[in-house]
Amino acid sequence: MQLDLDYFSSDISWGLDRASGLYGDANNACLVSIISYVFLKFTDFGNLPFKSLIKLILTLLISYSVILTFSTTGYLVFVFVVILCNYKYLSKRNILASMFALPLLYLIIINLTWLTAGLNLNERQQSKIVNFENIFSFKFDQIDNSGRFEHIDNVIGKLYENPFFGHGFDFGLNHLTHNTYLNIWLESGIIGLLVLIVVLAIYFSRAIKVEKKTKYFSLAILFAVSIFMLSLQTVINQPYIMVVLTYVGVLIDKGLIKKNDERFS
Repeated sequence: MQLDLDYFSSDISWGLDRASGLYGDANNACLVSIISYVFLKFTDFGNLPFKSLIKLILTLLISYSVILTFSTTGYLVFVFVVILCNYKYLSKRNILASMFALPLLYLIIINLTWLTAGLNLNERQQSKIVNFENIFSFKFDQIDNSGRFEHIDNVIGKLYENPFFGHGFDFGLNHLTHNTYLNIWLESGIIGLLVLIVVLAIYFSRAIKVEKKTKYFSLAILFAVSIFMLSLQTVINQPYIMVVLTYVGVLIDKGLIKKNDERFS
């Protein structure tokens, strides 16, 4: 979301309870941070002095920016993205060792409310912590979906009206769905939705076939974008996302060409 302050005649103010970044949306800001982490992780700093220290500092800053968004979706995606980006450490010994650490991690997660009690969080931040805790405590009836199910209920009738051809590309601007897949279905019909799903499936299937570095970089980006499209309707209309996905596609194609050349050389 872009905000032009010159357009408004009066001052605009709102309570800052979750870091929303330049997009004015915490989930969008979290997605930007996660993609930034992926690029940082796979960036070669060459012979830059203190490159390990620089990478560590930047990693901590990006991780902190993810935390400040208080995005439930973002937290879950970030965990899986970190695992994908650190594929070099996924040995049998490390996986086995992590199995012993999982109970401790689980205890920490289900006691986040108690552990963060002294951080002076506001009411909105506390509710997001409780929500994250409820997910891992399997208290599904207490999970806060931020009104997403209500948004779906409000547009489901429109979906039934024209499921095959949709309502046009302006429909999503006037109907909040918080779901890119549903939004595309409503706007472009079932054909548009199937095109998106097929394109993503092709991306994933081709990414698996390239060499490890390109594979895990591509999978981390694709996984983050695909999951965030379940909770955001403003993912694929962001120019930077289009650039990133195009870049991922080019990397995958180059990786496949290189692999074929090596096979026949």
